Amino acid sequence: MDLSIRHIFHPSDLTPASQAAFEHALRMAIAAKAKLTVMHVMQRSGDEEWDAFPGVRDVLERWKMLPAGAGVEAIESLGVTVRKVSAQASEPSEACIDHLERHPAQLIVMATGQNGRGAGLWNTSVSGRIAAQAGITSLFLPQATKGFIQASNGKVEVRRILVPIDRSPDPAPAFEATDGLVTLLSIQNLIRATYHAGTEATMNMIEGLPALSSGWQRSHSTEDPVHGILSAVDRFGPDLLVMVTQGRRGLRDALLGSTTERVLSSVQVPVLAVPCR
Repeated sequence: MDLSIRHIFHPSDLTPASQAAFEHALRMAIAAKAKLTVMHVMQRSGDEEWDAFPGVRDVLERWKMLPAGAGVEAIESLGVTVRKVSAQASEPSEACIDHLERHPAQLIVMATGQNGRGAGLWNTSVSGRIAAQAGITSLFLPQATKGFIQASNGKVEVRRILVPIDRSPDPAPAFEATDGLVTLLSIQNLIRATYHAGTEATMNMIEGLPALSSGWQRSHSTEDPVHGILSAVDRFGPDLLVMVTQGRRGLRDALLGSTTERVLSSVQVPVLAVPCR
């Protein structure tokens, strides 16, 4: 992950299912001293719900990062600026992509539904399309998980990270994103592991793998890639899954049907999707 994160984009449907994603976006914006945009897409005019937008000061007071009753200037003293915007569109993904084209970001953080059920508007097809069309690193929080930021105090709890690997796409961006996240969030005592859907011989052919430090655990199996990754998640128990994604050909269908999207539809841990080079 590029440590020069200047702008984090968080699309929200203003439901409780999006709260954890908002708190992850806020915590990472504070760590990066970046701008955070919280965007709500209305499907018809007059649906503005400004009071329903997540309260930045409420969260920061709960985390003991701000004293009670602190003003906007106190938030900015943390090095982060938060902007809340709304847009009207029948397709949430189109509104988000339009905004990102005008206001580029280096990271997207969003909640996502699973098994065809959306977290509000954000089912895996919508959230996946936003990430793929934007072409930037995206953190997905499935609606069934609390993630790795403690809601009560804002502390980071990442003890294990799993990186599925193959010869294509090149896994190097996932390794770089893992290192970047560790540095950004000052993660310590981390256990890292890779999983490969194939044989030991094909695993050893993956470029860059021999350069990994001995601190990485490795595993492989000849299962279907999606089933194999889900099994590896069950065995290893990661707090975060980091995957390189190349999506499918065609802008409209980007990411739909890819390994990442299929894993995302079932996995119960946050997924950091990193675009291939």
